[in-house]
Amino acid sequence: RQMLGFEGSISGGVVILQPEITTAEDWCAYHGAVVKDGVAILYKAVRNDYRSQHGFLYPIGMTATCDDWDAGAKECGGGLHFCTSPSQAATFDSDATRFLACPVALSDMRAPKADDGYPIKIKASRICGPIVEVDLWGDPVKGGKA
Repeated sequence: RQMLGFEGSISGGVVILQPEITTAEDWCAYHGAVVKDGVAILYKAVRNDYRSQHGFLYPIGMTATCDDWDAGAKECGGGLHFCTSPSQAATFDSDATRFLACPVALSDMRAPKADDGYPIKIKASRICGPIVEVDLWGDPVKGGKA
């Protein structure tokens, strides 16, 4: 404080508490995911061959279902993992070259837990609508696969 020119104590201000996030709907609202009719548009970063770093194929224009869903028991593994922006999704795979917009039903998502280590991601059992390739800003890729 002294280095910044403050002497003594600081008074005033408002403590902002993070809301309790206990449902997929809470998580989407807090992180700004677009939700319509119970379906959120979430993002996945994948490699050139449209596979995740763990080898799961995200087929463009199709849906996908996880083959190792653990019913949401753990935060990591046992599901498909998503973020609310392509740039956030990229933080989970430094070798990713493509980004996908994935419609995911709130009812298919794992409810977040207070002790989760990665609060910017959520996992789900499946993608319920067509997967679309997007750029880093979430806009559909022109001339790419749709």
